[in-house]
Amino acid sequence: MGVRSFLVYVTPGSRDSVTGRLREEAACVVYPAETHDVLVVVSDHADRAGEEAFDARLSETPGVLSVALVAGFGDNEAE
Repeated sequence: MGVRSFLVYVTPGSRDSVTGRLREEAACVVYPAETHDVLVVVSDHADRAGEEAFDARLSETPGVLSVALVAGFGDNEAE
């Protein structure tokens, strides 16, 4: 299993809509900043294919400007 955290920068004023879309994802938890257009997203996946699919959906979410991987931990058994 891999657990990763991201900073997700969103277009001004779209923090709530992007947060709502991402909260529909079963494999992540979203922590929106209270005063800035940025989110902290923590995800966990059983395999690399799940991680890659999530990465694509995250980057392509309407309102997302950029995504920065902050930290990641992978269990060698899932590799």
